[in-house]
Amino acid sequence: MKFALALVVAVASMVKADDKGGFAASCKHLALVEHNNHTGLRAECQATGNTTQCSILDLNECYMYKRTTGNIEASDEGGFNHISDVKTCALDGFTMSCQILRDTYKRREVWLNRTISNDGGYLRCFANRADAPLDCATRPAFSDSDRPSEALVLLPTFGPTSAFVVFLFALVWYK
Repeated sequence: MKFALALVVAVASMVKADDKGGFAASCKHLALVEHNNHTGLRAECQATGNTTQCSILDLNECYMYKRTTGNIEASDEGGFNHISDVKTCALDGFTMSCQILRDTYKRREVWLNRTISNDGGYLRCFANRADAPLDCATRPAFSDSDRPSEALVLLPTFGPTSAFVVFLFALVWYK
């Protein structure tokens, strides 16, 4: 009986923890964008009063791709973009799915609402607060079928020269 009660309390506290930090209820217009040569999450979030704030959170500070499990996991300063296995990512609501280079038929998913919160209009994960650049609302979003954005995603992984070669290949591929 004590075990069952402890299990119920543990599950209830886990559910509350996920809901408490979530940004889903107060943010909209989500997009994946290039930010400081990394993949960033852009959102317009409720700030104080009736105002909203556009901010971009560097996902490199929030997630990592763990090769041993093949999963994308929350990790403070996880270096998400430093792993060459992650090719492209897309959003479906508050879920990010990424194509992994070594597994062309599978996408890995992560529910962003569990790790990312709204901090007074700014996105936040762990102690990492998003930036609000002047071009926040107009910065172009990545797309799964947009080859040049794939080159931008690969830029921090392979370096400028290799990213340029990938970009040229993408241009030739579409002709």
